[in-house]
Amino acid sequence: MGVTSAPLKSPMGSPAVPYEPVQTMWEARPRKYKSVLFQVCSFILMMELAERLSYYGINQGLKNFMQKIGWSLVSASALKSTWTSICYLTPLFGAYLADERWGRFRTILTFGIWYCIGDFLVAIAAYPTVMTNSAVVNPIFII
Repeated sequence: MGVTSAPLKSPMGSPAVPYEPVQTMWEARPRKYKSVLFQVCSFILMMELAERLSYYGINQGLKNFMQKIGWSLVSASALKSTWTSICYLTPLFGAYLADERWGRFRTILTFGIWYCIGDFLVAIAAYPTVMTNSAVVNPIFII
């Protein structure tokens, strides 16, 4: 004879429902998106690290470099102060573009590319054979 079991009853008399843990939206997403947070954070951290290293590397020698290519101390100091101010104010413009227009990743990538181009031009202007010719170095540096 087979043993039949009646459905389990809760203390209140209703059928007991087996417990199933609730899955969050994050856990329910497809597997191909599991590591997106790591990729996004890595991208932003690497861009910010490169930007900070570049800024502090250029900032320290900028006034001496400008004096070496023929700028007066007053002009070099004024341009360095202007450059520093622009570096600290452009994140406000970037925040507007990231929030309202392009999105954060496109904004970071676009300004990162511009920053690399600027670093490349400063490196070319600092090359010893280019530095001796002020007609070439000043336009490259000013760009």
